[in-house]
Amino acid sequence: MPKRQTQTYSSEDAPENDDAQIVVYYCKYCGEHVLITDAVLGQLPKRKTDNARVLDTEKYTVRLKAEPEVKAKLIRREGGKMEKQYRYVCGEVPVCYKSEMEGKYLYLIDGALSAFNFGQSAGEGGDTPVPPCIQQTTAGTVQVALEIEDKVRQRAIHNITADEVTVQVQNKAHHSQEELIEFFGKILHLRLPQMSLLRGWSTRSKLLMVQGLSAQQVYERLQTSMNDNRARLKRLINLGANDNKYINRPEVEKLDRIDPALAAQEIHAQDAVDPYDAFRIKGGGAQFQDPYAAEESGPTNAYKSKDQNAGMNWNDAGPHKLDGTTGHF
Repeated sequence: MPKRQTQTYSSEDAPENDDAQIVVYYCKYCGEHVLITDAVLGQLPKRKTDNARVLDTEKYTVRLKAEPEVKAKLIRREGGKMEKQYRYVCGEVPVCYKSEMEGKYLYLIDGALSAFNFGQSAGEGGDTPVPPCIQQTTAGTVQVALEIEDKVRQRAIHNITADEVTVQVQNKAHHSQEELIEFFGKILHLRLPQMSLLRGWSTRSKLLMVQGLSAQQVYERLQTSMNDNRARLKRLINLGANDNKYINRPEVEKLDRIDPALAAQEIHAQDAVDPYDAFRIKGGGAQFQDPYAAEESGPTNAYKSKDQNAGMNWNDAGPHKLDGTTGHF
């Protein structure tokens, strides 16, 4: 008989309950369960220095799976002050620390843990578990909690967590309703009347109501769009050499928020652009229509060191000298 898997979720913004509920928190990097506690992380106080959540191990039930590091780390804070941290790691990734080895306060690093297990494999039915931010309502519609990041170059699904789907838009957040509906219509393959937006819990949050799809279908299509965006950023990173003039650097910088491990890798120059395509990018296309185009309409000044008359002929096949008397080469 196949094994059954039971997945427990808890939103960080969940309301308080008289009966304490044990919640499992997972490493966002690898998906391993790290912390079991009856505390709600979203309700814990934050440190001002690094936004770490402060968990009182004497007040709450705490079971920590992360391994302690052998040596303490010294962190230089603003003003030159040194802080000692006794860190706990999942693999090689730090997830929390203490200021004293036997101290009662456990500091949970901001963004390290999630109540949603992103590493969870498909269950008995073959479907991946749907995070709590995507819910099927009693009316038959699907409700999606959105967090909006505005004024970016390209619209994209930035991240999916237990609490929200982060979407990036080009307009300001309070003027992005039409843009959001159009964008989600494309990635969910829905008509505009099948979607509506409701006011969220803040100025940068919305509730997307979807008709005609199940919660599982909505999640899979959002996840596909998010993965496509990450693959696009990875391709940009591979072209991210300092001498690359065609890189969209603001988009590449966002990769650090998506995959810090990938962003930390050393970037090597990989010029895989076809020579003819590179020529057209540098202005060759303009010369195709006008063989005697001015130099600034043709290839860039990068060609000057090789040919003082570059730009006089569209194919830039070699040195060309125009006879001023006859008008011929």
